[in-house]
Amino acid sequence: MKAAVPSEKRTEDVDMTVNLFGGLEICTKQGKLTEADMKSPLCSKVFVLLLLNCHRGMSAKEISEKLWSDKEYDNPTGNLRSLLYRLRTMFRLISDDALIVTTTNGYRINQKLHIRTDYEEFRKLCESAAIILDVNEKIGVLTNAMMLYRGKLFPSANGDHWQISHSSQYHLMYLKAVDDLSELLQKMEKHEDLYEFSLKVVNIEPN
Repeated sequence: MKAAVPSEKRTEDVDMTVNLFGGLEICTKQGKLTEADMKSPLCSKVFVLLLLNCHRGMSAKEISEKLWSDKEYDNPTGNLRSLLYRLRTMFRLISDDALIVTTTNGYRINQKLHIRTDYEEFRKLCESAAIILDVNEKIGVLTNAMMLYRGKLFPSANGDHWQISHSSQYHLMYLKAVDDLSELLQKMEKHEDLYEFSLKVVNIEPN
């Protein structure tokens, strides 16, 4: 299937690339940090929670309630500070910039960082495809969107109430894109491309 491949390179004005589809990856010019590298599911969750709410600060109370909604801890704020310290320390391995800052409204991702995320790029491509009239151009844009989707959004948090709405939103977007692209490939009689695309879809979601 021929299409422009989304660049994996980070341009000079991008400090960090974050991929959440199929799992967490944080990439900078100095290296890459994955969930496995963090060795702490809670550190990963804190980061993703702050990233998905990067437009605002989150208080320690709010973060603690979202992370430990079904559990009781004697000192949730102390536990959170410990997680943030570990997360900041790990991020220093791949960047000289501060990852998380403390503001009057709480903790948030450093707004000075220029961050590229796969889910935002995916959303923009799907929205662009929706208004494109040219069939071949539409196929190209949807194909690029499909190349970004490697699985559900941050599956490590599947079932966590704070993640469900985000994951469902992008999964529904993905299913619509699958239907649209399949229909267009069939309409244009691109049978080989349709076959390759179907294999990719099955590989991502066997069921």
